[in-house]
Amino acid sequence: MKIDLTLNFSKFSLNISHRLITNLGEFSIFCIKAIAEGLTLDKISSITNISEEIITEQLEFSRQKGYLTNDNKITDKGLRLKKILDFIEKNSGKYSFYVDCYTELATDDAIYPDDLI
Repeated sequence: MKIDLTLNFSKFSLNISHRLITNLGEFSIFCIKAIAEGLTLDKISSITNISEEIITEQLEFSRQKGYLTNDNKITDKGLRLKKILDFIEKNSGKYSFYVDCYTELATDDAIYPDDLI
């Protein structure tokens, strides 16, 4: 006896874009990622050939938003932002996934990334 079973999945695409991330600018994003990886402003200055004073000025918005401390150390909020930025970079700003249409309760088990379908 042979049984053919078809399961329906709904595909969703998540586009990640936020004006706050856009407002940060590429240089601030670079600096936040570098600081999260343990680089100091001195090291960033030597890599970019931009003075520490200018880098400090550029990071003022990041400090105001709580991504960096006043002495330019990464905060927990800054680490969460870095994870989001890494996710956006890895997925080119768009993430697709499938949801099992027959699962009654929403759980992590009901969501499947593209590579599993």
